[in-house]
Amino acid sequence: MRYVQSLFVILSAICLGLVTYRAQQTELIAEQVRQDMGWAHRYAAASVAAAAGSHDAAVHAGRQSKSALEAARQALEAARRSGEAARHSGDAAQQAGASIDRLDGAVRHAEDGAQQAAASAQQAAQAAAASLLGPGIRRVPDALLAAVYRIQVDGIGDVSWRGSGVAVGPDLIMTAAHVADGAVKIFVGVRDENGVEAMVEAEVLVCLDQDAVDLAVLRVPGAKLAHVELAPAEEIRVGMPILSMGSPAGQSPLTCSLGWLAAAPPDAALWQGSCAIFFGNSGGPVFDANTGKLIGINVQGRGSPGAGIAANVNIFVAPHEVAKALAQARLAVTPVPPPTE
Repeated sequence: MRYVQSLFVILSAICLGLVTYRAQQTELIAEQVRQDMGWAHRYAAASVAAAAGSHDAAVHAGRQSKSALEAARQALEAARRSGEAARHSGDAAQQAGASIDRLDGAVRHAEDGAQQAAASAQQAAQAAAASLLGPGIRRVPDALLAAVYRIQVDGIGDVSWRGSGVAVGPDLIMTAAHVADGAVKIFVGVRDENGVEAMVEAEVLVCLDQDAVDLAVLRVPGAKLAHVELAPAEEIRVGMPILSMGSPAGQSPLTCSLGWLAAAPPDAALWQGSCAIFFGNSGGPVFDANTGKLIGINVQGRGSPGAGIAANVNIFVAPHEVAKALAQARLAVTPVPPPTE
């Protein structure tokens, strides 16, 4: 019986030891589990914080994506409008090109018409000139063209001007007084036998009051100029055809226009014709269109004068005043010797 009790005590001690061991092991496992749960809790908290940050970043990225999408939509709309404008511009450019082509065609047509009109006008003018100049004359004689000269005047300082003149003797040029007045130096364009012009210095022999007569006579020493004659008074009448000529500034080499002697008061210093006269024709000759003789010197034009534009009325010095000035110039060149005792 004692043996059984001892065995029972031993077995109880063993069981108690096992239970205690298992309890200690369980306590250790529980402690490990508690530690693991602490780490898991901290990890879960970090994960939650990271998830929250990721959520905020995702929300911000979403907003930025939405803004970028809106900007892309606006850019697409602007590109669409630009394309539409470019298409309209292309249509407008095509229409402008077509208009330019039509305008170019109209200009060419107008130029052709102007050339035809100019040719017709030239033919008509030639026919009219031929009828006025007489049945045997079809153009201005070379002798008249050769007698018209260009005049260059240098004034005080850098001032200079131009005019026209006509040779009335081998070394004498007649021009307007307002051309020669104020000249420091005055030059005449003298042509050689080949037509090459050289500016030769001249001297002023006569320079009358330009408000009254407006005539001047120049001398080109040693020259042998092609010159013209004065028309006799009995050959001059109102209604006769006249030629106005000159060598205007900026024009080369001469101008020539045909008209009528419109007014010729016997006692007046200035007469009037219907010839066109260009700026720079002052001092140029007025000829009898039938005989080619000199009847006057142009001093002004009236109508619509301008650079290269002809006035439609010419005012010129009457032939009797021309004759007086020429006589005075010849007297200055060859003075009358004093009477002998």
